[in-house]
Amino acid sequence: MEQFIKTTIREFLNENIENSFGKFVNNVLNYKTPINVNDLPRKKGHPIDNLPKNIDFIYVDSSLFEKEQIAWGEVSKNKIAYHDRPIDDKYWNKMIEKGKEPLILIDFDEDRNQLRVADGNHRLTVYLNKGISKIPTVITNNTIDYIKSIS
Repeated sequence: MEQFIKTTIREFLNENIENSFGKFVNNVLNYKTPINVNDLPRKKGHPIDNLPKNIDFIYVDSSLFEKEQIAWGEVSKNKIAYHDRPIDDKYWNKMIEKGKEPLILIDFDEDRNQLRVADGNHRLTVYLNKGISKIPTVITNNTIDYIKSIS
């Protein structure tokens, strides 16, 4: 009986992840304002700080993000890699508590053949620590190309 319960729970979790990834794929394929990170102006420090004002974003289910075991390591299939950052980031904690939705930038990492948080790891870590399940993200052209290639 115990084995049956473990198997059932594992299948349920896998099905939910697949459903979340399927929704992500649909959202990416319908995304209207993809960016090329290299084309962003360098007025401020990070790429995400230089996004155009009219950029659209999509919500990505938090279950799709997987922390790398080592820096720039590989993650599971249909997951988005991210670097773990401190959860006590006062600035991003305050912004999120105020109801702001700081964006996360998702790109495709050709070297590892996987999706990755290209900018916004501190923000993402705070979101995840707070239990927020829908993460506001911006998508790159490379991400769209990758999703098209697998769908």
